[in-house]
Amino acid sequence: MREQPSPVRTVALRLLLRRPRSARDLAGALARRGFPGEEIEAALEYLTDCGYLDDVAFARAYVEGRRDRLWGRRRFEGELSARGVDRRIIQEVLGPFDPAAERERACQAARRLSAEGRGARRVAAALERRGFAGAAIRAALDQLGE
Repeated sequence: MREQPSPVRTVALRLLLRRPRSARDLAGALARRGFPGEEIEAALEYLTDCGYLDDVAFARAYVEGRRDRLWGRRRFEGELSARGVDRRIIQEVLGPFDPAAERERACQAARRLSAEGRGARRVAAALERRGFAGAAIRAALDQLGE
């Protein structure tokens, strides 16, 4: 006879069906629903063993799904960290820092923002909010000034 899934496992699977989550995010959602910590840990272990819960896959999908938003590395780091992804996994997923690629994304974002009629100061502020480094922002503004 087949084992009946525990209520915490059932709720966890429903939450994962709604949207992908990191393990920490899922644990928090289950705790807010009043499940005991030991049951949550058992459910997370089960879901990880079955392949339903994978922070590396979650982080990769999160980054890939937002590539067109033209965010800087710091923004991706902050977003993933806020969703409970471990720092080592974030570094693995984002790979080695490529200043040239960061500058190119910043220039592309600056061109879009400038086309909307924003001045240089507003473009710089928007690029900073998007997580670009200072050097990338300066390069983008220099390119706009040409």
